[in-house]
Amino acid sequence: MWTDQAKMKPAVRATRDAKSRFVFSQRWAWRLKRLSLQTGVLGFSTFSLDTIGLRERGQGLMAAIYAAASLALSLLGLVAGLMLVRSLTQGHAA
Repeated sequence: MWTDQAKMKPAVRATRDAKSRFVFSQRWAWRLKRLSLQTGVLGFSTFSLDTIGLRERGQGLMAAIYAAASLALSLLGLVAGLMLVRSLTQGHAA
């Protein structure tokens, strides 16, 4: 079913290549979304379990410190990531 690319008309080859790239990008977009969702849910569940576990063991102060530090570090990581992306894409058209 595969045809020789050299024998195809340029417009046909470009259309086929564009369709292939679109389908490929859609598949990867879904996989990345699913992975992000799974990571977020599992990460939040682990964070919650650890915090409640500390509290139930009578380490309420440690649970509060853990929760505050986790939130602060995640926000710091987000800001650092945004700064990195913006510095790498500065001057490129959106």
